[in-house]
Amino acid sequence: MDDNSRRVPGSPLNSQERALLELLCSGNWPGTKEARQQAARAHWGGLAFDDCDDFLIEVSEHPNLPRIPPHPGGPFASLEVLEGETLLGHLNLWAPDGVLHSVDFMTFGASDQRLPPVEQLGSEPFAFWLDSNPVAE
Repeated sequence: MDDNSRRVPGSPLNSQERALLELLCSGNWPGTKEARQQAARAHWGGLAFDDCDDFLIEVSEHPNLPRIPPHPGGPFASLEVLEGETLLGHLNLWAPDGVLHSVDFMTFGASDQRLPPVEQLGSEPFAFWLDSNPVAE
């Protein structure tokens, strides 16, 4: 029995999940300030799928908690996952409807069902949607 089978939605994020979420929210484009405010209130929402560590996010409701401005789709933020110089995939943060929703690890090649350690992440988050839809701050 793994640790996730004993967790219930609404429980705190573990230290790895918290670190991954904080890094994904550390960008400097429109919406990242709101994402960081939501992340501060985030809890574990369960596993996105039974056979991997991708996790759902629950954000505690609060009347003054701002929503992330709409973006054209896809993940809100991504980080490269590297092994040395080899790009293994992307860690993605999803925020449909302006609320943090989930974190997933999309691999290139053999599927890895474990979240990557922080040490394997690129130094700067990025947003694919900004490449084709630049937003002025």
